[in-house]
Amino acid sequence: MISVIGGKLTTAGSLARECAAKVGAKINPPTLAIASEEVIDPTLEHWIVDVADAGGITADTAGAIAQWHGKRAMAVARNARASAEMRALLCPHTAHIVAEAVDAFSNECALTLADVLLRRVPVALGACWSPSCSQQAATRVGTVMGWSEERTAMELEAFQRERDEFLRKPSQAILEAKA
Repeated sequence: MISVIGGKLTTAGSLARECAAKVGAKINPPTLAIASEEVIDPTLEHWIVDVADAGGITADTAGAIAQWHGKRAMAVARNARASAEMRALLCPHTAHIVAEAVDAFSNECALTLADVLLRRVPVALGACWSPSCSQQAATRVGTVMGWSEERTAMELEAFQRERDEFLRKPSQAILEAKA
Protein backbone atom coordinates (compact mmCIF):
# COMPACT_ATOMS: atom_id res chain seq x y z
CA MET A 1 0.00 0.00 0.00
CA ILE A 2 1.23 3.45 -0.89
CA SER A 3 -0.04 6.41 1.06
CA VAL A 4 0.36 9.93 -0.29
CA ILE A 5 -0.34 12.96 1.87
CA GLY A 6 -0.33 16.55 0.68
CA GLY A 7 0.77 17.71 -2.70
CA LYS A 8 -0.83 20.02 -5.21
CA LEU A 9 -3.14 19.51 -8.14
CA THR A 10 -0.36 20.54 -10.51
CA THR A 11 1.80 17.62 -9.35
CA ALA A 12 -0.96 15.01 -8.98
CA GLY A 13 -0.40 13.46 -12.41
CA SER A 14 3.33 12.99 -12.01
CA LEU A 15 2.87 11.66 -8.46
CA ALA A 16 0.25 9.18 -9.68
CA ARG A 17 2.62 7.92 -12.41
CA GLU A 18 5.42 7.58 -9.87
CA CYS A 19 3.19 5.53 -7.52
CA ALA A 20 1.98 3.35 -10.40
CA ALA A 21 5.59 2.66 -11.39
CA LYS A 22 6.43 1.59 -7.82
CA VAL A 23 3.75 -1.13 -7.95
CA GLY A 24 4.82 -2.23 -11.42
CA ALA A 25 1.92 -0.86 -13.45
CA LYS A 26 2.46 0.02 -17.10
CA ILE A 27 2.67 3.78 -17.45
CA ASN A 28 1.82 5.71 -20.57
CA PRO A 29 3.74 8.92 -21.07
CA PRO A 30 1.75 12.05 -20.23
CA THR A 31 0.08 13.92 -23.06
CA LEU A 32 -0.15 17.64 -23.35
CA ALA A 33 -3.09 19.49 -24.85
CA ILE A 34 -2.46 23.00 -26.04
CA ALA A 35 -5.32 25.42 -26.51
CA SER A 36 -5.39 28.87 -27.96
CA GLU A 37 -8.10 31.48 -28.21
CA GLU A 38 -8.70 30.56 -31.85
CA VAL A 39 -8.91 26.78 -31.44
CA ILE A 40 -11.28 24.92 -29.17
CA ASP A 41 -10.51 21.36 -28.10
CA PRO A 42 -11.96 19.25 -30.93
CA THR A 43 -13.23 16.73 -28.39
CA LEU A 44 -15.25 19.44 -26.62
CA GLU A 45 -16.50 20.70 -29.97
CA HIS A 46 -17.77 17.20 -30.88
CA TRP A 47 -19.29 16.80 -27.40
CA ILE A 48 -21.20 20.07 -27.84
CA VAL A 49 -22.54 18.87 -31.21
CA ASP A 50 -23.63 15.57 -29.62
CA VAL A 51 -25.32 17.39 -26.73
CA ALA A 52 -27.09 19.75 -29.14
CA ASP A 53 -28.33 16.82 -31.25
CA ALA A 54 -29.49 14.85 -28.21
CA GLY A 55 -31.50 17.78 -26.84
CA GLY A 56 -32.71 19.45 -30.00
CA ILE A 57 -31.04 22.62 -28.70
CA THR A 58 -28.74 25.26 -30.16
CA ALA A 59 -24.98 24.91 -30.10
CA ASP A 60 -24.79 27.91 -27.71
CA THR A 61 -27.12 26.20 -25.25
CA ALA A 62 -25.32 22.88 -25.67
CA GLY A 63 -22.01 24.62 -25.00
CA ALA A 64 -23.37 26.27 -21.85
CA ILE A 65 -24.74 22.94 -20.63
CA ALA A 66 -21.55 21.03 -21.47
CA GLN A 67 -19.35 23.58 -19.72
CA TRP A 68 -21.53 23.79 -16.62
CA HIS A 69 -22.70 20.17 -16.23
CA GLY A 70 -19.77 18.22 -17.71
CA LYS A 71 -20.58 14.52 -17.93
CA ARG A 72 -24.21 15.17 -16.93
CA ALA A 73 -24.74 17.41 -19.96
CA MET A 74 -26.10 14.57 -22.08
CA ALA A 75 -28.73 13.64 -19.47
CA VAL A 76 -29.82 17.29 -19.22
CA ALA A 77 -30.00 17.52 -23.01
CA ARG A 78 -32.10 14.38 -23.28
CA ASN A 79 -34.54 15.85 -20.76
CA ALA A 80 -34.68 19.02 -22.85
CA ARG A 81 -35.92 17.01 -25.82
CA ALA A 82 -39.13 16.20 -23.89
CA SER A 83 -40.81 19.54 -24.68
CA ALA A 84 -40.39 23.06 -25.96
CA GLU A 85 -40.95 24.26 -22.38
CA MET A 86 -37.89 22.27 -21.23
CA ARG A 87 -35.82 23.82 -24.03
CA ALA A 88 -36.93 27.37 -23.21
CA LEU A 89 -34.25 29.79 -22.08
CA LEU A 90 -34.36 30.74 -18.40
CA CYS A 91 -34.14 34.36 -19.59
CA PRO A 92 -33.25 36.03 -22.90
CA HIS A 93 -29.74 36.93 -21.66
CA THR A 94 -28.48 33.40 -21.10
CA ALA A 95 -28.07 30.20 -23.07
CA HIS A 96 -29.15 28.12 -20.03
CA ILE A 97 -32.52 26.40 -20.23
CA VAL A 98 -35.38 25.20 -18.04
CA ALA A 99 -34.24 21.56 -18.32
CA GLU A 100 -31.22 22.51 -16.21
CA ALA A 101 -33.48 23.82 -13.47
CA VAL A 102 -35.56 20.65 -13.56
CA ASP A 103 -32.37 18.59 -13.37
CA ALA A 104 -31.28 20.60 -10.32
CA PHE A 105 -34.55 19.76 -8.56
CA SER A 106 -34.39 16.10 -9.61
CA ASN A 107 -30.70 15.31 -9.21
CA GLU A 108 -28.92 18.04 -7.25
CA CYS A 109 -31.12 18.38 -4.14
CA ALA A 110 -32.35 21.85 -5.08
CA LEU A 111 -35.41 22.75 -3.01
CA THR A 112 -36.23 26.28 -4.12
CA LEU A 113 -36.03 28.53 -7.14
CA ALA A 114 -33.25 30.39 -5.33
CA ASP A 115 -31.29 27.13 -4.96
CA VAL A 116 -31.44 26.73 -8.73
CA LEU A 117 -30.85 30.28 -9.95
CA LEU A 118 -28.25 31.28 -7.35
CA ARG A 119 -26.38 28.02 -6.74
CA ARG A 120 -27.06 25.16 -9.18
CA VAL A 121 -27.28 27.13 -12.46
CA PRO A 122 -26.32 30.57 -11.13
CA VAL A 123 -27.60 32.63 -14.03
CA ALA A 124 -29.21 35.12 -11.64
CA LEU A 125 -25.77 36.37 -10.63
CA GLY A 126 -25.14 37.76 -14.12
CA ALA A 127 -24.83 41.51 -14.53
CA CYS A 128 -27.75 41.61 -16.97
CA TRP A 129 -30.22 39.83 -14.65
CA SER A 130 -33.34 41.93 -14.07
CA PRO A 131 -36.75 41.64 -12.40
CA SER A 132 -38.22 40.61 -15.77
CA CYS A 133 -35.62 37.81 -16.00
CA SER A 134 -36.64 36.66 -12.52
CA GLN A 135 -40.32 36.67 -13.48
CA GLN A 136 -39.69 34.82 -16.74
CA ALA A 137 -37.50 32.18 -15.11
CA ALA A 138 -39.98 31.64 -12.27
CA THR A 139 -42.90 31.30 -14.68
CA ARG A 140 -41.07 28.89 -16.97
CA VAL A 141 -39.68 26.73 -14.19
CA GLY A 142 -42.98 26.78 -12.31
CA THR A 143 -44.90 25.65 -15.39
CA VAL A 144 -42.64 22.67 -16.00
CA MET A 145 -42.50 21.77 -12.30
CA GLY A 146 -46.30 21.88 -12.09
CA TRP A 147 -46.36 24.65 -9.49
CA SER A 148 -49.56 26.56 -8.80
CA GLU A 149 -49.61 30.30 -9.43
CA GLU A 150 -49.39 30.80 -5.67
CA ARG A 151 -46.33 28.56 -5.35
CA THR A 152 -44.66 30.26 -8.31
CA ALA A 153 -45.31 33.69 -6.78
CA MET A 154 -44.01 32.51 -3.39
CA GLU A 155 -40.85 31.03 -4.98
CA LEU A 156 -40.27 34.24 -6.96
CA GLU A 157 -40.67 36.44 -3.89
CA ALA A 158 -38.36 34.28 -1.78
CA PHE A 159 -35.80 34.14 -4.61
CA GLN A 160 -35.80 37.93 -5.01
CA ARG A 161 -35.33 38.45 -1.26
CA GLU A 162 -32.45 35.98 -1.16
CA ARG A 163 -30.79 37.43 -4.27
CA ASP A 164 -31.11 40.99 -2.95
CA GLU A 165 -29.60 39.94 0.39
CA PHE A 166 -26.80 38.06 -1.35
CA LEU A 167 -25.92 41.05 -3.53
CA ARG A 168 -26.34 43.68 -0.77
CA LYS A 169 -23.17 45.51 0.08
CA PRO A 170 -22.22 45.20 3.76
CA SER A 171 -22.95 48.25 5.87
CA GLN A 172 -20.09 50.46 7.03
CA ALA A 173 -20.67 49.28 10.63
CA ILE A 174 -20.12 45.64 9.60
CA LEU A 175 -16.96 46.56 7.67
CA GLU A 176 -15.59 48.50 10.64
CA ALA A 177 -16.39 45.65 13.06
CA LYS A 178 -14.35 43.23 10.92
CA ALA A 179 -11.37 45.61 10.77
